[in-house]
Amino acid sequence: MASTRSPFAATLRDRIAQQVRDRILSGVLPNNSKIEIDELAAEFGSSRTPVREALIELSHQGLVEIIPRRGARVTGMSIETVRDNFNVFGGLSGLAAEWATMRATPDLIARLNAVHAEVGPDSTDEQLIKVNWRLHREINRACGSDRLIALIGQLSSTMPATYFTLIPEQVEISQREHQDLINAIGRGDAAGARFLAEHHIRHAGEQMVERIEAASREAG
Repeated sequence: MASTRSPFAATLRDRIAQQVRDRILSGVLPNNSKIEIDELAAEFGSSRTPVREALIELSHQGLVEIIPRRGARVTGMSIETVRDNFNVFGGLSGLAAEWATMRATPDLIARLNAVHAEVGPDSTDEQLIKVNWRLHREINRACGSDRLIALIGQLSSTMPATYFTLIPEQVEISQREHQDLINAIGRGDAAGARFLAEHHIRHAGEQMVERIEAASREAG
């Protein structure tokens, strides 16, 4: 998984928006689900104000529709949209990896390997999310294109920050794919790095789609 958006929100409103966004993007909150302000406020131990502000933010992203004085109703995402988001994000991440490889320095490779090595068998979900974010941030920043970085940042809001919590079996696979990607960048294989980065994201997307479909079958 790749993102330029930090998975660690700074304010209570941001944390609420992030949690609800992830539930929508992962299918935990399917389309047409109702979101009650009072229930979220109780869950996060907050007043209604940050919950209301979080829902307004999500409405601007097209994920919910505000219901006056009540809360909101989930309006997205469809399976097709989830798949498209991951595929497009994978394409952009692949391009960033290709360009980063063309500009790679020994210092970049050393930083990537150092970040990758921080993950161990006892790593917590929070540590996994943070390391994943830092690794891809290093690659994205190394691509040398502010425009590409901005596009990746815009689309990163459609990626669930808690992906590894939702699909823990993906952790080991992701670690192997990260090492393969670092190796490709290290040997200067720009085309290989692009392929690996695209496959990495798109494979993660297929795993997410399968999870949403399975949850839908269980609910039905």
